[in-house]
Amino acid sequence: MCSALCYKALNDRCAPLYADEKPCCPAYFSCPDGTETITRSSNPSSDVSCKFGDHEIMAGDEVVLKNPFLATCKCAVPPLITCRTEVPYGTLLRKYYS
Repeated sequence: MCSALCYKALNDRCAPLYADEKPCCPAYFSCPDGTETITRSSNPSSDVSCKFGDHEIMAGDEVVLKNPFLATCKCAVPPLITCRTEVPYGTLLRKYYS
């Protein structure tokens, strides 16, 4: 079930952040804040793209988030990028609901 915070994050095209220990459900949503790094693929796929805020991320591109958690993201399941982190699931939830 998605909370009001979740719906706002999805509407703003923020990235769902999954903890490696519990990959079934996002525990946090990270929005672009200028600290992220986008590395463009040398062989981008023009058929598949994801949104991250106002950024268009092509399949094969990589986004590294630094705030508030270090995470690596890819365009795996459009329309949003998918991010993974080693931060514990409980820590992500506490930050999201604080």
